[in-house]
Amino acid sequence: LRGLGGPPTARGVAVDAGAGAANLRFLCCWLAAGETDVVVTGTPRLFERPHEPLFAFLRELGAEVERTQADGRPGARIRGHGLRGGEWRPPLAERSQFLSGLLLAAHWCGEVLVRLPGPIPSAGYLDLTLEALRAFRGPLAVTAEAGGLRLRPGAPEPRDYAVPGDSSAATFFLVALALRGGR
Repeated sequence: LRGLGGPPTARGVAVDAGAGAANLRFLCCWLAAGETDVVVTGTPRLFERPHEPLFAFLRELGAEVERTQADGRPGARIRGHGLRGGEWRPPLAERSQFLSGLLLAAHWCGEVLVRLPGPIPSAGYLDLTLEALRAFRGPLAVTAEAGGLRLRPGAPEPRDYAVPGDSSAATFFLVALALRGGR
């Protein structure tokens, strides 16, 4: 993969996230952190899911996010102007992916202190995000503080990186075996 070396700059583009909620959440954060005007569409079911807390938080940080329709599909139009740094109190009650998406976009926002209000849902996924941030930006890119995480700005460095396997993906095969009476 070749990165952009900075925040995204894209205008007049439409991206179809399909049914991928994680794709949508990460992409919206990334687009909001850049200079963008992009429509992200997906399946009707994708936009029935609870994304509004993330959209509202991105608006608080300076992005324009509005629900829209494109080619008969539901979507969200993201107009990014860079996100304000400082202290963030993101919505975590719904999904840890909200936090992961924000953390991945934060290094373009100046120094950010992310306040964590309590237990993080699916914290293992957050651990993967922190591992990736430290791998590409150094061990001090993200540090734990009382009640939160401090993210320092800085350019990522190219690396070889092995993405760990996700054993939860095997669940589909295990269910199929159980339903078919297999071993």
